[in-house]
Amino acid sequence: MTVCITLETTCPLIRYCKDHPLSMKVAGNLQKKLEEYQIQAKLPAVPDPPTLLILDRSVDLFAPLLHEFTYQAMAYDLAGIQNERYVFTFVNANEKEEKKEVLLNESDNIWKELRHLHIAHTSEWVVTNFNKFMNENKKTLSHHEAGSLQEMSQLLKAMPQFHEMKTKFSLHLDIAGKCMSIFTQNQLERIARIEQDLAVDYSPDSLITALSSKYSQLSEIICDQTVLMELKVRLLVIYIISQGLRTSDRQALMRRAGLAPELAAIIENLQFLGLNLDKGDVSLKNRKREISLAQGPSLLSRGSTPQDSEEYELSRYVPFLKNLMELATKDKLPDDRYPLADEKAKKSGSRKKGSKSLKTVSRRKKHNTWANQNKSQFAPSLGGAEEKPSKGQIIVFVIGGITYSEIRSVYETMKATQYDIYLGSESIISPQEFLLNLKLL
Repeated sequence: MTVCITLETTCPLIRYCKDHPLSMKVAGNLQKKLEEYQIQAKLPAVPDPPTLLILDRSVDLFAPLLHEFTYQAMAYDLAGIQNERYVFTFVNANEKEEKKEVLLNESDNIWKELRHLHIAHTSEWVVTNFNKFMNENKKTLSHHEAGSLQEMSQLLKAMPQFHEMKTKFSLHLDIAGKCMSIFTQNQLERIARIEQDLAVDYSPDSLITALSSKYSQLSEIICDQTVLMELKVRLLVIYIISQGLRTSDRQALMRRAGLAPELAAIIENLQFLGLNLDKGDVSLKNRKREISLAQGPSLLSRGSTPQDSEEYELSRYVPFLKNLMELATKDKLPDDRYPLADEKAKKSGSRKKGSKSLKTVSRRKKHNTWANQNKSQFAPSLGGAEEKPSKGQIIVFVIGGITYSEIRSVYETMKATQYDIYLGSESIISPQEFLLNLKLL
């Protein structure tokens, strides 16, 4: 409600997912509160109000679990970043090793540039811009260029007079290097390929991957002693969401994996999110079919195309929330699946396609978050060198946490549609936090 008032959108068209009783309850309560506020404040009605979509985490159970290989998401998953804080070791101006805690947020321009880049391009970006920095300081630096991360690391040690930039480049070199090291050590290419096949329901080599083949791949990982237990649990959960598993098969796999009772609880507690453990997320499959009918199947996955080749084989899954945001910008959300909370709005008709909210806003925003890390988080609008008028506003609130892949999707959708989109939740969750929350249910 505070966000709506702050954005001066006190009478949005509130929608919710009919499959989620909690989102329906929240939508109804918010509708009532906003109507009361509008009467008390004597605010006029808005002719073309923005859309406010309320969902809960079960709208997409893949997004919090899949390995994401863009820089920000990968760093939070693998590099031990907590509440925007990261501790790393670097060589200071006196050529001595020093530990430092840094904040990875809007104050770090390199972080802002890198956070949504695929990890395959992150190191390339760092090296290229390091060389650019070197070229801009030719008068005081020796004429050397880094051709690789290792050469760059050596050159950084010879730059005490540029301590601040040295530390910045060292920081992101450290994070990217740590992520890639863990990627290799933990066999994430092998595991992520299976995850993607399960999530998008096909493999790059064959549009239909046989169920027996998927089960065989899962069993192979479960029985592999070199694979970390956490990764086995994540993959098993993804498999159950995708395909479902009978009780006897689940128990057999958990025994073979050697899952402790508290880890086995993660699997069984999926049912509290409305998941049928025997059949998988049937509701998600139905929703995907509806999206396909509304706007075409190409939205459901990135696919394996020439421009998306090697590295993107591990990033085929598109968060379902992105599909919904794209439909919302075109006013094509299915009314039967995402009904309006206000019966009167149903009779008067929804927002016309392409209409603007009462107050047209710039796509450049000064506000980056609405609360701290432990409270509701809102992805900021895209900044840019060029001011562009907004086509409208969309607010999305997900009960139960949002993911970094979904935040990235907001940026991508805003860039493509020129809509201001505000994504919020109680928290931003990493895969580890999602699994912990499941265990504690």
